[in-house]
Amino acid sequence: MLIPHHRFYRALLSTCLGLLSIFMLPPQLARPLTHGGFLLLALLLLVGLAAGHEASSNKAPKRANYADLLYPIIGFAVIIDQA
Repeated sequence: MLIPHHRFYRALLSTCLGLLSIFMLPPQLARPLTHGGFLLLALLLLVGLAAGHEASSNKAPKRANYADLLYPIIGFAVIIDQA
C-alpha cells in the first residue's frame, strides 16, 4: 500500500483546501498555481486510489482485469496532458 487511507484523506483534504485558497488570489498569481495544484491533485488521486485498490485486491486472488490496467493508463495520460 503506497499511502494509508487516513493519510490519503488528509492529503486529499489539504490539497483541495489549498486549491480553493489559491482561487482567492489575483488571476495573474492564481493561474500558474492552479495548474500545479490540479497536477498535484491528479497525481494524488492516482496514487491514493491505486493504493486502496491494491490493498483490497490482495485479500482475494483475482484474475487481472482490463480495467485494472486501463485506469492507471488514463490517469497517467491525464497527468501528462495537464503538464
